[in-house]
Amino acid sequence: MLSFYRKYHKKQVVARALAVCKASKKSTGTFAECQRRAFLSLWLMLHIVFAGLFFGAASVSAQNTAAGTLDLRDWDADSAVPVVGPWQVIRGRLVDPAGFDAAYRGETISFPDRWHDRAENSTDPDWPVGFGAASYRLKLLLPVGGPRQALKLQTPYSSYKIWVNGREVAGNGHPTETPDGFQAFYLERIIPLPAQEEVEIVMTVSNFEHFAGGILRPPIFAAQDRLEQGAKAYDLSYLFVLGAICALLAFQLAYFIRSLSSDAEWSHFWYCILLAVLIVRLTTLTTMPFKLFPAFPHFSTKTLEYLTLFSSTAVYFTFLASMFPKEFPRLVRRLVYAVSLPFVASVVLLPVSFFTQLQDAFIFFALATLLYSQGAILVAWRRKRDGAGAILLFTTLFLFTAVNDSLLYLHSVDVRPSSFPDLMPFGFLFLSVGYAIALGAQSRAVYDRARQLAGDLRQLNKTLDDRVITRTKEANAAKLVAEKSAVEKTNFISAASHDLRQPVHALNLFNQSFQHKAAQDPALSAIAAKQQKLIGSLSEMLETMLDASQLEANTLVADMQKVPLAAFFETMGTTLQLTAAQHDVTLKIVPSGLFVWADPKHLRRVTINLLTNAIKASPGGHVLLGARPRGDTVVLEVWDNGKGIGADDQKLIFDRYVQLSQKKSSGPAGLGLGLSIVADLCKLMDMPIALSSLPGKGTRFQITMQKFTCEGPVGMASEKARPVDARPRRLVILVVDDDRESLEAMVEMFRQWGHAARGVNSYEAALATLEDLGTPDLLITDYRLGPNKTGLDLYVGISSQYPKLKALVVTGATAPEDLRALASSGLDVLHKPLDPVKMRQYLYQRGAAP
Repeated sequence: MLSFYRKYHKKQVVARALAVCKASKKSTGTFAECQRRAFLSLWLMLHIVFAGLFFGAASVSAQNTAAGTLDLRDWDADSAVPVVGPWQVIRGRLVDPAGFDAAYRGETISFPDRWHDRAENSTDPDWPVGFGAASYRLKLLLPVGGPRQALKLQTPYSSYKIWVNGREVAGNGHPTETPDGFQAFYLERIIPLPAQEEVEIVMTVSNFEHFAGGILRPPIFAAQDRLEQGAKAYDLSYLFVLGAICALLAFQLAYFIRSLSSDAEWSHFWYCILLAVLIVRLTTLTTMPFKLFPAFPHFSTKTLEYLTLFSSTAVYFTFLASMFPKEFPRLVRRLVYAVSLPFVASVVLLPVSFFTQLQDAFIFFALATLLYSQGAILVAWRRKRDGAGAILLFTTLFLFTAVNDSLLYLHSVDVRPSSFPDLMPFGFLFLSVGYAIALGAQSRAVYDRARQLAGDLRQLNKTLDDRVITRTKEANAAKLVAEKSAVEKTNFISAASHDLRQPVHALNLFNQSFQHKAAQDPALSAIAAKQQKLIGSLSEMLETMLDASQLEANTLVADMQKVPLAAFFETMGTTLQLTAAQHDVTLKIVPSGLFVWADPKHLRRVTINLLTNAIKASPGGHVLLGARPRGDTVVLEVWDNGKGIGADDQKLIFDRYVQLSQKKSSGPAGLGLGLSIVADLCKLMDMPIALSSLPGKGTRFQITMQKFTCEGPVGMASEKARPVDARPRRLVILVVDDDRESLEAMVEMFRQWGHAARGVNSYEAALATLEDLGTPDLLITDYRLGPNKTGLDLYVGISSQYPKLKALVVTGATAPEDLRALASSGLDVLHKPLDPVKMRQYLYQRGAAP
């Protein structure tokens, strides 16, 4: 069979050589043609290499003359002979040459002698199968003359000693008849034979570590020079492969680290792991340290060998999956990992005798995984994945080396007693070449795509300038439209606010007079109260619009002072208990003795807004107001158990004119400015506000304020107003307003309060009345007195003539520029619709003045 293969293989080598020669004569220089030539040359080289291995494996048949004797006198000096026996054997004992005859019981054996399927070598039934000791003896009849002969003892899974003609010449580890003192070591040895016609070989062998003890492969008889040259070439080839793989690891690792800054190339990472596994395995296989340093300590490397063996399949599979992820489904990857994990764990956690039993099972699993991987790469090649062709070719070569090593290391099936040496490192070298070619193909594909993209970009740049100019014009036009819309919106709101304030102002004052006159009639008094409630709602909306305008005009300032929360919370409860009762809401206020640094007026506005919203959002529920000390700050909190606010709405809730959808309430709808004003006032007072809410659970607002540490009762001027029922002295008041209804309503209200009031509707009439009336106690004027005159103009015009005249501006103007003008005038200002309580308080202060 071997002769037939050699003849066939020679024909194939010649055919491949002719193909390469023909390909070299072609004149085409395309990248694909260069690749084809490279593949043909490499394929030819591999055929020559493996043909040489096969041709060198020829042997002569040995003649068995008697039990324990092997006749090699017809040996051909250019051949190698496996010394299979028959060997005389003594089971269970280590017997040196002097005691062999006395202990021998007539048993003979032909190598290989595998112990894992027999128990005769064990003297203790509790030892695992494969453990034990044995002694072997064989007499060799050698030819006279010719080159010096030697024996090559191929790596056994045991420790041993060898005697030649009664003299100990070599040994591995420390063989013993019991586990005590046993030391395993695995190293091939070349043993020179003396130039004699008869040579007696005695071997004592023991194993108390590996599952498969004994002599797994027979010694090789050949010329000493040939054996030593072969071993030297083998070691040098391993060193070459080791050096090449170390260089590849350094290059690939640097490439991967560089790719981390952009888009990490994970195939490089897994290839680095694969190379690291191979480097560890190669260091356990090389014999150079022990040849250079004979006294190098003997030790077992099985843990490292099997750890790299059991992990290599999963790493190899992951490497290929990182290159072609669509051809390696996630489910299959997880299955490979799940099967590999118990093998790796057994090496880490269990003794050598256990995990070495798993070797055959793992070999079959690894072969199945490699075959699946090869099929997946074939699919990737058919789908024209970049680099798949090179990977397919070189993984095929790698698969050949993997199959060879699988046959070499199988224990359960003796498929090839004389197989090739461990070729897996060379297979990884083939794989590295394929990976390099694949990277080149992928780089070329990236380069081609980059060139195409560069062309597209050049084409795009030709029209980019025009498109930028066009988009810039469109953006500027849109900006102008947006700014115009914002200005128009502001002007519209200001005008609408002013126009609404005038009739509401008059209606409020007339209703005050109506309430005063209808006090004795319960029916009329109830109607007046209902009207006043509606007027209050309208006034609240207008006040909200005023706040928004003042914030936009930056005319509001924060009068920061010490505020006692005890009195503040009491005021909140008194103010909002009726509103809470109308919505069937339980309003709970937790008392607090803390003091904070705030503007009382703005803080009141903020808190009332939050509590009102909470009450409206929780009909039939609960609302809580309280404060928590937190270091140097105090956190004011408003809780409700309403329907909550969704995550999307929470992003918009503090924007202007935003009203969240809610069930229809009995009161009028707002303007969507409340929480926007709350946020602006909190910013004005430097108080961060936070919102947390869960739909269906409720909402919590938190305002963080600076704590005021000084103790003692502090009054709140804005909250503790003077009693409005106190009667000041009778004042002479001149009212100027160009709106007739507002003018009449204010004059009527002042007269009902007992003051001498007179009203005029223009700037000129006011000047004439002053000449006739003299200096009044108080001038109350509207801001706008016609198209070209204002109340400020009136005061400036008469202030030099009447220097002691006090003036109050009552206006419905809310435009930002009007508010800024009023703020800079220095005059007192009240806004329409006028609050009678505030007006009477103001008159009380003027009347009490000397």
